[in-house]
Amino acid sequence: MAAMPTTATSTHDQGPRRPAGPSPTAVRLIGLGIGVAVVAAAAGGVAVLWRGSGLGGLLILLAAGLVAVQLRRTRVVALAAELPWEPLRNVVTGPRALLVVAVAAGFALTAGETDQASAAAIAVFVGLGCLAAEPVLSRAGRYTVPVAAHLPGTTDPVTERDLAPAVVVAGVLASAVGAALLVADVSAWWWLPVEVLAVVPAALMVVSTVRRVLAGRRQRAAAPAALARYAPDFLVFTGRPDDASYQLVMWLDYFRRTGLRFAFVTRHHQAAQALAARVPEPVVEVRDADDLTKIAPASARAAFYVNASGNNGLLVADRRLRHVYIGHGDSDKPPSFNPTHAQYDEIFTAGPAAARRYPAHGVSIAPDKFRTVGRPQVEDVQPARGPIAERPRPVVLYAPTWRGHVMESRLSSLPVGEKIVSALLARDVTVVFRSHPLSRAIPEDAAIIARIGQLLAADAARTGRPHRWGPAAETDVGILDCLNDSDAMVADVSSVVSDYLFSTKPFAMIAVPALPPDFLAEYPVARAAYVVRGDLADLDRRLDAMLGPDPMATQRAAVRADYLGDFAADNYAEAFVDAVREVCRLGPVVPAAAARSAVSLEPGATGESEPAGESGPADEPRPAAEQDLTGESDLTGESDPADESGSAGESGSAGETALTAPTGETARGKAPTPARSPAPPARTSAAARRRAASGAAVLQLAGALMAAAALVLALLGAPGWLVAVVVALATGELLLSSTASPRRPGQW
Repeated sequence: MAAMPTTATSTHDQGPRRPAGPSPTAVRLIGLGIGVAVVAAAAGGVAVLWRGSGLGGLLILLAAGLVAVQLRRTRVVALAAELPWEPLRNVVTGPRALLVVAVAAGFALTAGETDQASAAAIAVFVGLGCLAAEPVLSRAGRYTVPVAAHLPGTTDPVTERDLAPAVVVAGVLASAVGAALLVADVSAWWWLPVEVLAVVPAALMVVSTVRRVLAGRRQRAAAPAALARYAPDFLVFTGRPDDASYQLVMWLDYFRRTGLRFAFVTRHHQAAQALAARVPEPVVEVRDADDLTKIAPASARAAFYVNASGNNGLLVADRRLRHVYIGHGDSDKPPSFNPTHAQYDEIFTAGPAAARRYPAHGVSIAPDKFRTVGRPQVEDVQPARGPIAERPRPVVLYAPTWRGHVMESRLSSLPVGEKIVSALLARDVTVVFRSHPLSRAIPEDAAIIARIGQLLAADAARTGRPHRWGPAAETDVGILDCLNDSDAMVADVSSVVSDYLFSTKPFAMIAVPALPPDFLAEYPVARAAYVVRGDLADLDRRLDAMLGPDPMATQRAAVRADYLGDFAADNYAEAFVDAVREVCRLGPVVPAAAARSAVSLEPGATGESEPAGESGPADEPRPAAEQDLTGESDLTGESDPADESGSAGESGSAGETALTAPTGETARGKAPTPARSPAPPARTSAAARRRAASGAAVLQLAGALMAAAALVLALLGAPGWLVAVVVALATGELLLSSTASPRRPGQW
């Protein structure tokens, strides 16, 4: 057993989680305060210069310094929130635009000759023009060449430096230099070339984008032919936009055992990059929907699907292949009886229980589509080392799931986790606490995880028991190690329960959403578990039975065969391997002529809906880094990986990220709506997020333009009250832009 952490402080280094820091409201208020100071300094400087005092230039220089501080603050906040810093995406746009206008106004007010005012006018036009082009530059700069890795006949694109920070910093420096020249009473003609030089990074960014677009076109043309020369027997597909490579890698060894050639196909850049770094087999990124329906070479006979992406329907439309859903885990959660699974030609299930799950929830799928193949990943799960009552100090794994995206998947016992762990410690057992990694992104859950770690650390220091938590139970080892090292387990509804069944070791399940009788009806795998009430009223009695006489031992063996198939343990995984070979031998389920005339379907075009927690195409916008500038795809903004169906929202315990995870997919044919389908809570769509971000940008640029209009009116001799009204409007628009969501901490 791995060495345990012995101090409570070690719980602070437990992998990714949202770090402590100022609240979003505090971040927004700080940004608003700095923004007000920028407006006051810039406007005050212009006003003082208007009255003929040279101190106005110093105020404008102060405004430039404040803008630089605000720019750095946005980077710090983004990094602290574990978000990418995207300086061209509406980062301090309003203050930067106001600063350019203020410097130009200062030169215009102090100009001793008309041509100097002209130089200031040209400079402000260049500066504001570059600012106005930043949204386009941002989208262009995020374009990436599609991945075609480990595939002869394609090229690995050269990684180019991100010039976005240089574009923003150059603009701010140009304004600061202008303010300094204003203080030094130097002609505006010296400021103009500085502003022109500040455009150079933007120009280089355009050149870089053009090079990448041309490389992307070449890659797009070369990939299908290269894949045809490789001649795979089958394809493995994922449509998720984020790194979910574990969902594919978990099947890798078993695909290799078939002796057949295969290739991975993705629709998104991050997914393709992550997968290419982990596997030696070909990985091809295909973004365009039409290209996806044509990517399969003539040698390919089947396609396997490992998650619930709404993009799956695009490849399923290619009827030259036999389409098989294998998922990435098995549990009684809703994703494991998704009605959209009806679109596939076959559905591989671990055991008979998985096939019964669909009709039990009102989902009608032809019985001949199901094939029992077992759960090959559990072949290395070790059996129990004799009756648990004979173990002198048993090891108990506590592996709670996370709370999920929607109420239907709120199955986590973590809110009462401290009581569960305390009850285990009172029974003189060694505890292995493996939390779900996504729980660390939720502040309340992260705090509970830290407190459980402190509880275990204190007990370890007092008793010497080698408890494990944090990295010692999560990142230093995999879920398989935790399963094998334990003698019993306490868990929630998740696929780790099905995997644990293979060991025949005793386990308890916390009936979080219902009383035990209803829980047993809803989640049949609990027939093999010691079911504990969600309020833990019977926790002591259930733990005593599990760790003592273990009366459920015979029942577990029966449920094991039902959930994991009745295959011999010594060659358990061969059932899956043989099934893959058989599928590739059979090939497509429709005649070749029908396959050639098949109509290409967009995901979701089949009329089916996805159950709560499973997003469809509306929730799957393409990440901007993958969007093409060549007409091959649209430029529609960015996606939130958490919105992707089949995402972490489906995952059960932390173990599912290493050995297994629950399932769920897309739609075709006549998959009926489930009899029980609660509506998910409203989520902000990607389009709404883009509109919100665009609104803030419009307000910031509008404020800058109003400030410029006030300057023009003042120079033309307009009444003071009119100038004051326009300045007030400009200030209001700039301040209103600060109400943008703190989800994008780059805004001020």
